Amino acid sequence: MKTRTLSARILRELAFSPKGLAWLPAFSILLSLLVYLFLTNVDLSLMDQKTMMFMTAQAILLLGILAVAVVAADSVAGERERGTLEALLAAPVTRDQLLGGYLAGALAPWLAMAVIALPYLAVVSAGTGGFLVSAAYLLGTGALLALGVAAWTVGLSARSDSLRNGILIALVVYAGLAVPAVLSSALRGNWVGRAYDFVDPLSNVMNTLDSVIIDEQGFSLQVVRLLMLAAFTGAGLLFARRRIVTVSLS
Repeated sequence: MKTRTLSARILRELAFSPKGLAWLPAFSILLSLLVYLFLTNVDLSLMDQKTMMFMTAQAILLLGILAVAVVAADSVAGERERGTLEALLAAPVTRDQLLGGYLAGALAPWLAMAVIALPYLAVVSAGTGGFLVSAAYLLGTGALLALGVAAWTVGLSARSDSLRNGILIALVVYAGLAVPAVLSSALRGNWVGRAYDFVDPLSNVMNTLDSVIIDEQGFSLQVVRLLMLAAFTGAGLLFARRRIVTVSLS
């Protein structure tokens, strides 16, 4: 119950504030523009429909994870800057409950964006019969990645002395995950690129979606990528818990 109450407060302050709600209309506008271009632009309309589905899923993932990282950065660092951390630490909640509340608040943007995004993915995938499988993999792998990003960012936010530094760190983490994932296959062709591609959790999600949506490959070929993703998220949860346990006002 305490975790639920804490999560509700964090949701009100972060996700449902004017700043937090601004993500949703911006996200809807960007997806609407993307789908409109797919359907009306002469060059893009000639693209294979499965490629359109993958690019739509890619846009949903990149925007959703960015929102999660920014909101998670406003957890401990934001509380410290607003002067509310002392009261929170003195409240009768355990550090695990505190972490659970922060993670729930950080995941709210991803959940909201996923709900908004599904109709767009359904429009792009109409007639292919692949909507349900694509949506299931997008929601499943996206949620696991979002949890991992939220955990790592909350842990780093606990060590930040200001909200500005917390958001800066979150953007650096996001860039480190996203840039390799969107590089061309030629730039990822050497051993360094392949190694980074193997361990980068966002690349693993992108490669899984590519494999499922475009190549129509089964679950057995996704196991290694999913295990790497689970390892990233598990390590993030352990890191966040350790940082939350040792968090202080200074």
